[in-house]
This record gives sequence, C-alpha cells and structure tokens, in this order.
Amino acid sequence: MHQAHMSNRFDKLLRRSVSSLAITVMILQSAAWTSEAFGQAAPPTSAADNAMAPVADDDTRGEIIVTAQRRRQNLQDVPASVAAVSGDLLAQRSIVSVNQLSAVVSNLQISDPYGPGAPPTFTMRGIASADFSLNQSRPIAVYLDEGIRQLPSFEAVPLFDIEQIEALRGPQGVLYGKNATGGAINIASRKPGFETSGKITAGYGNFNRRESEGAIQFPIVDEKIAVRLAYTFTKDDGAIKNLFPGTPDVEQTDVFGLRGTLLIKPTDDLELIVRYLHARSSGRNGGVYADNIDFVAAGFPELASVPGNSRQGLGFFSNRQNTIGHRIVATDGVNTQINWKISDAFNLASVTTYDTGKWIETQDTDGLPIDQEFDIDKSDNQRQFVEELRLTGKVGAAHLLLGAFYSHDKTDVSYQYKSFFDLACTLSCGSDILGGFTDGSYGRVLANSFKQKRDSYSVYGRLEYDLTSRLALSGGLRWSRDRVAVQNYQAFFGDIDFPDSIQTIAPTDYTKTFNKLSGEAVVTWKPHRHLTTYASFKQGYRTGAVNSQAFSDVSEVSAAPPETADSWEVGAKMQPFGTLLTLNMAGFYAKYHNQQVTSSELLNGFIIYPLRSVDRSRIYGMEADATLRPSQSLTFSASLGYSNAVYTKGIVAGDDVSGNQLTNAAKWSGNASVDWKAAQIGNGTLIFRADANFQSKAYFDTHQTASTTDDGHTVANTSLSYETPVWSLTAWTTNVFNTHYFTYAIDLSSEGFVYKIRGAPRKFGARVALRF
Repeated sequence: MHQAHMSNRFDKLLRRSVSSLAITVMILQSAAWTSEAFGQAAPPTSAADNAMAPVADDDTRGEIIVTAQRRRQNLQDVPASVAAVSGDLLAQRSIVSVNQLSAVVSNLQISDPYGPGAPPTFTMRGIASADFSLNQSRPIAVYLDEGIRQLPSFEAVPLFDIEQIEALRGPQGVLYGKNATGGAINIASRKPGFETSGKITAGYGNFNRRESEGAIQFPIVDEKIAVRLAYTFTKDDGAIKNLFPGTPDVEQTDVFGLRGTLLIKPTDDLELIVRYLHARSSGRNGGVYADNIDFVAAGFPELASVPGNSRQGLGFFSNRQNTIGHRIVATDGVNTQINWKISDAFNLASVTTYDTGKWIETQDTDGLPIDQEFDIDKSDNQRQFVEELRLTGKVGAAHLLLGAFYSHDKTDVSYQYKSFFDLACTLSCGSDILGGFTDGSYGRVLANSFKQKRDSYSVYGRLEYDLTSRLALSGGLRWSRDRVAVQNYQAFFGDIDFPDSIQTIAPTDYTKTFNKLSGEAVVTWKPHRHLTTYASFKQGYRTGAVNSQAFSDVSEVSAAPPETADSWEVGAKMQPFGTLLTLNMAGFYAKYHNQQVTSSELLNGFIIYPLRSVDRSRIYGMEADATLRPSQSLTFSASLGYSNAVYTKGIVAGDDVSGNQLTNAAKWSGNASVDWKAAQIGNGTLIFRADANFQSKAYFDTHQTASTTDDGHTVANTSLSYETPVWSLTAWTTNVFNTHYFTYAIDLSSEGFVYKIRGAPRKFGARVALRF
C-alpha cells in the first residue's frame, strides 16, 4: 500500500515536471547563460540542404548530422526526440542486429517471441508491437536506406557496413512514407565513394563463434560511377547447452549478409544509388526456458514423473530437450534511390524497393525431454513493392516537403499448433493422452492457412516557416488509405497422421479498407544558437489488421481496427559549454487507441492467440540524453527514459485490463558508456570502452500475469582495443556478469508450464581489423 502511494506521488510529480520542462529551460538560459560562453554557431545549410551529401558526424564541432526531417540538419536543431547511433559505435558495442538496439536507445524495448535471430517486436515510449503474427505491420516502422520494411521477415536484417541509425521517438506521420504510431528506426548503409578503400575483420569467440565482415569500394568511372561491396558472416555452435543425449546445443547464430551498391552520378545535381541485399538468419532455434512447471495442475500427472520434466539439474543457460527446432529467415531485395537537385531551391527524391522473403520456423516450446508440448510449425512467403516520391525545398523563410507513397505486399501464411504428438511418450505416459481422431493415430493438431494482399496509398505535406531567426512554426497533414484482403482462409482440426480430419473453416475471402487523415504542428524557439526548444502535437496511425489466428469458426476471420496515437511533446536541446556537454531532454503525453494485441486463449484444449484491440491507453514520460567530453581522450554518454504506459479502458479474453501496464513497456530504461583513449603506444592508441544498459519490470501480456514478466535487468559490456591507422585488435565481452533475464514469455499453464525466451548469456571473443 505504501509503495503504491509513493508510486502515485512520483507519477504526479513527473507529470508536473514534464509540463514545466520548457519553462525550466528558459529560466536556465536567461539566468545562467551569456552569448559569449559558447563556441561558434554551426554554419547554415544551403538552400536545398545539400540532401545528397553523406551523413556523418563532425567530432571537431561535436555535431551529429541527421536526416530526421528529410533534410540534413545538426541533431541539435531538430525539434524532435531523436537518438542517432553511428556505424562505428555499433561495431564498438558488438551490435550486429536490430534485436540489440535497445542497448543504445532509451525508451526502446525489444522482445524476442521466437528467440534471437527471428524478427523482434519493438516497444517505443510504451507503444508496443504486442502481436507476433506473420502478416502484420508494426507500430514502430523500420526503414533501410529509406525503404520501409513493412512485414516482419524484412525487419530481421543484419547490421553491417552501416553509416548511421536514427531512432525517432513518437508518432511519425507527415515525414515518412508509412505512418507509425510509436516511432521510426531509420538504418542507413554506407554508400560508395570515389576513392579505392576497404576493410576486413575476422574474429573468434566462445561457443565456437566465427565471424567476419568486410567491405571494398572502388571507382569505375572517376567521379561518375563507383561500387561498394560488403558482407557479414557469423556462426556459432549454440549459446544454450543442450544436455539431452545425442542432440546439439541450441540458440545457434548462423547469419550471412551480402550487399552490393552502385553509385551513378552523371552530374553534380543528379545521383542514382542501386543496392542489392541478401540476408539470411538460420540455424537451430532458440532454446525455450520452461518455467512454473506443473503438469499435475494442468491435468497430466503422468508427465510429472518423466525424468527431466522439472528442469532438475539444469542451469539457467541449459536445456534438456529432445526436439530441435530450426529457423530460416531469408530475404532478397533491390533498393533504388534517385536524388535530383532540380535547382538551388528544390530537390526531388525517389525511393523504390522490391523485396522477397521467407520465414520458416519449427519450435520446441518447452525445452524438455518430451514431445507432449505445444509445438509450433509456421511458414510464410512475403513480397513487397514500395514507391515513394518526395519533393523538398526552401523558398525564402519556408521549408517545404511534399510526398506520395504507394506499397503493395503479399504474404502466404500457414500455422500448425501441435501437442501430444510423440508416440513413445503417449504410450509410456498413459493412453488417456493418446488423443487421436483416427484409428492408431495420436496427438492433436490445429492448422490454418491463407493468402493476404495489402495496398497502401498516402499523400503528405509539411511546411516549416521561419517567423524570425529564432522562431519557427511548422505543420503538416497526411491522408492514408489501406486495403487489406485475405483469400482462401481455411482451418482444420486433426491428429498427427491426419491433421485435416475436420475442416472447421471452409475456404473464405475477406476484405477491409481503412482511411485516416492525420497531422502535426510544431513550434520551435531558439533563444540562443546553442539552445533549441520546441513544443509539438503529432498524430500517428497504424492500419487495421486481419486476425491470423482463426481456427474454429468463420466469424473469427475478422479485422482489428486501426491504431491511432495523439502525442504532445516539449523538449530542449542544448550545449551550454560548447562541445564539452550536450544535453537533450523531452517530455511527452500520449493518448493511444485500439492497440492491437495478441490474446492468449483456450480453444479445444489448445492455446491460441487471436488478435484483439484494447480501447484506450494513456502514456506520459520523458527522455534525457547527455554526452560529456572533458578531454579529447575521454567521453561519457548516458541516456535515461521513463514511460508510464497504462491501459485506461479495455476487455481482453474476458478480463478488464484497465490500470494495467502496457504490454512489453518498461517504465524505466537507459544506458551509460565511457570511451577512454588510455595511452598512445607507438603509432596506435589503446582504447578502453565500457557500457551498460538497463530496464525495469516489463509485462509480456495485457493481464500483468506474474509468471510472464521480466523483473528488470542490467547488462554490462566491455572492450579493449589497440587501434592504428591501418589495423586494430579488439578483445570484447558482452553481458559481462552473465545476467539472467527474459525477453519474452507466454502463459501456457494449461499445458503445464510457462514459455520463456532468455536473454543472451555472456559472450566474449577477439577480432582483428585491417583497413586499406
């Protein structure tokens, strides 16, 4: 009771703090700052914002250049909460997939329903991907080289040869091709230059980890045509020890990526960039951790006596499972960008992408030495085509953005949920769980399949006007139209030999169209050249979605309505002592409607996951990002996020979830790091790096089920490098203290256990890099 009272007092205090943040910043600047206390102002961008110049940071001025508003700007001038992470920083932190980005972005949580290597689900500022279906878009939009990855299998791309990643917190509507309720993650790969250069790295680590990454670029026609080729490869023997006789270890990393980039620049005003990407994540599937095991309570007392069914004798990072699941997530795609500087005032950009992919997954859902378990086989084939046209320009005091977007995607989806399908177990454990529908058969199977097509259209515009050199107003609108159609949706109930014994849903078609007008308004005030303050209102929209978990009746073939978010934000960005200290803060409040969630429900003795909507939620919180550079050899960075995300109205699976914390949304998250150039030795530098990231308790379902939570965790990482202009040698460790934590959980107590996915154990190794 006392803790709840203290929590309410804290929440009230934080709300007051957020609402007065802008006023506080003004007081600070007027009372303590003078114009002579700062360095030189950054030079203004050109009239057309030099949109074709590469993204990079300038350490001499402490600038980080981003394209968050579709033009090149110093991060400190952007009136929005943006976290920018360079490709070099990703390499230093051993971050090789989008599943790891929460380590460097506060108020971002990432869960792994199917284990590391599979497409993740993102939560940003409490707005969550609470649906793990194969056919849905996400509320956090992921872009690779400005092309949206709008189906899950396209999001599981390895991070290699990256220039920069920008994480935009909050709804994104009038700046990006696909609307999003929670935010956007923009990944920019390196494009070719006209000088010949390259790099190659090779490394080895525990779990027999072998890794290599490389890139080379060279001109074909000087200053006109250039090529860049890059690859990545990582493979290990499995990070979860499997003690079942005759079986290999699980949670295996097996990643390969290849990117080829062609740059054609016929004139100074026109460039064409064509990229081909092949990416594959495969290997033995993540080992599931069975928790809260109680087969007696679930009605299967025979299974309680099977040796090993209570995880006896197993450590946290070990299993004893007799079935080995496998995964393959593979994509191929072409991305074409055309940038044309029409005049000194206007640029025209075109982004065209075409991607194909497949995601095949088989999973042992308990990690135990039986095949009683509730197993999942699933597969899909996905294709997408995306075209976006964007006109940007500057006329006098006005910045203009006009855009049009079209996308078409197709996916073929099939699921099989199986249980009691091991004949040896059913015969030894008792005939009462034999369960077959046909003579001599056994087990139970739920299966469905369908084809889905989606067409999305949108037009958007944004105008930013400089009323004075210090004050700017901006606003924009977007109209979106989405048509979702499923064909040949059918489902069956059967046994292991005849999974289609009973057809529960005859082939059916279903179509739904959604329309939405959304907008934003922003006020920006720069009382000093090193202080930017802003206040904004933004609306986000996520298209409605068709339930992929229909198994018993045609009425289940239905659509959840679109998600919407209305978000208010105030913020300040400052460098009060030049490059010595950079401090960015933001406070926000959001109303969130119709969150699409996966609900865990029983059907014919099976756990199924139909798509539901939670009517209303409210979210408020803050972010603070700071970088301190006391000397050229020492840099401290820290980021803190708070997000109080609560359902205010909604019924899920018959339960009122009002007052519950939103799915996957941790209240607190953050990270801190230190980079220390410890010594100059010969022509090289010895560099020590350490970082840690943390998050507080997160619930993995809408009901705040105690057994399906992560109680919060902190993960620390270190590295020691010797770097010269030509080569470097690095020793690294991730999860230094071997922290035990979970990244996903589902309550399968009706089957006798709780399904959980563990965070990665301690990993360490060394790598050498050569540059030429």
